[in-house]
Amino acid sequence: MTGSLPPTLVPSLTAMGVFVGVTVLALGLRYGALRALGRWAARTETRVDDMLLESLRFPSLIWCLLIGVYIAVDTAHVPPRLNSQLLNVVFALLVVSVTAAVANLAGVTIGHVLKENNLAIPATGLSLTIVKIAVWTTGGLVLLSGLGVSIAPILTALGVGGLAVALALQDTLSNFFAGIHLLIEEPVRVGDFVRLESGQEGYIVDIGWRTTRIRM
Repeated sequence: MTGSLPPTLVPSLTAMGVFVGVTVLALGLRYGALRALGRWAARTETRVDDMLLESLRFPSLIWCLLIGVYIAVDTAHVPPRLNSQLLNVVFALLVVSVTAAVANLAGVTIGHVLKENNLAIPATGLSLTIVKIAVWTTGGLVLLSGLGVSIAPILTALGVGGLAVALALQDTLSNFFAGIHLLIEEPVRVGDFVRLESGQEGYIVDIGWRTTRIRM
């Protein structure tokens, strides 16, 4: 009877050790980078760097774990098919986390810039939703392309399906483009006082894609 480990257990322990070591190293680098970014943000007057710091805190933690998993899987002796599946999962989680971080950062940053500079396009729920949808759509296409899915047929199907949906949802799309019209032409803005024909009156607090909300 010997004290040696089973041959099948050695690669698993090695992969676990690599995962722990790489993850701890990545977390240390993350801590130093966030501290440096925090000191830089404290010396500036703009809030954009503060929003960047907040948007990166949680996603950067996920990225550290994914780096550890990726290197551990790459060094472990696993069957090629399982290795490919694990790497696809890591890639999918990376794309989703990056897309979520970019969408949140874009939303808060654009909203802040629009409010601070009083630009022609107000920072309403509709304008910010359009930005996030664009980011998530791009991230979804990148994910599908990275997983080996051809996006050309998907875009074609979306075009044909979009035409069918447009015909079926004429009233809804009419409301949507009416909201776009309100954002561009600005007959009213957030903060304006309005009085409706029904006698209701109040201040506009948000302009959405189907409704405009007022505080009575």
